[in-house]
Amino acid sequence: MTKVEQIPLDMCVPCCGQGVINGVFHRMVCAGCGGVGFVRKNGSVIEGEEAVLQLRLRLNRALSMLRVYEQARPAGPSGDYQGIENKHHAGGGNYTGD
Repeated sequence: MTKVEQIPLDMCVPCCGQGVINGVFHRMVCAGCGGVGFVRKNGSVIEGEEAVLQLRLRLNRALSMLRVYEQARPAGPSGDYQGIENKHHAGGGNYTGD
């Protein structure tokens, strides 16, 4: 088994990373990226299994970054005092009139 590494990718310019192009009457798969939304740095299309693998690596990295971010966020009253979980403003909790 070989080690899989993430290759540097650029967003596809014709479809702006969406993978589809809007035609006059319908949506078409982008010919520039083959529907992936990303191309190699040299502009070549990423094919089949490699596209799935590279997108999975990017998704796993984004999910791990999101987990780290969510663990660092304070919850409960401390989040309310800092304005993180408060819709109004920092320190402005929900006054119930008691």
